Amino acid sequence: MTIKLTKASARYIRKKIATGEFASPSAVVNYALKVLERLERDEAREQKIQRRLIDEGLRDTKAGRIVDWNPRELKRSLKKLLSGSPRKRGERGRFRSAGWARSLVTNSASHITSSHNAASHPPAHA
Repeated sequence: MTIKLTKASARYIRKKIATGEFASPSAVVNYALKVLERLERDEAREQKIQRRLIDEGLRDTKAGRIVDWNPRELKRSLKKLLSGSPRKRGERGRFRSAGWARSLVTNSASHITSSHNAASHPPAHA
């Protein structure tokens, strides 16, 4: 079998052999093909999971098991809930302070907000 490579690919293969990572051009190509096969399997597995989650979401929607929510509103509600802590200043209880719980919720809500924004604007593929 004859394979034509770009100059950049040939240079890359020579570099891999020169550094001792691979013994021959065939070894580099065989390894690259194994990596490609693994990526394709992983991608197929991910697509299967995504399809399952989409189907689950569609079933939930059809069954009326949906809730409209806004990440910013969730964050505000959780902050409001925690700001009404019954503890007195300096009092210690199960948590060292209500501030600890507030920071946990703030960080969690920020993550939800950033995840929501990232999902709305997926990165472009190169």
